[in-house]
Amino acid sequence: MSIRLICSDIADVMAFGDNYNDVSMLDIVGVPYIMDGSAAPLREKYPNHTPRPEDVLREFLRQN
Repeated sequence: MSIRLICSDIADVMAFGDNYNDVSMLDIVGVPYIMDGSAAPLREKYPNHTPRPEDVLREFLRQN
């Protein structure tokens, strides 16, 4: 399923990645997160880090 079918603006999409194979996905979304255990160059490239995606999602849902 294309993300465009469920979201009209890719800037509103959050994605989580942990390795170099996720870079293309993380580069197109508005809110990319890299996992804390990822390679240092990835943690440097993406400012949002997390040990667990569920913590970020819980906080997002609490605020919205």
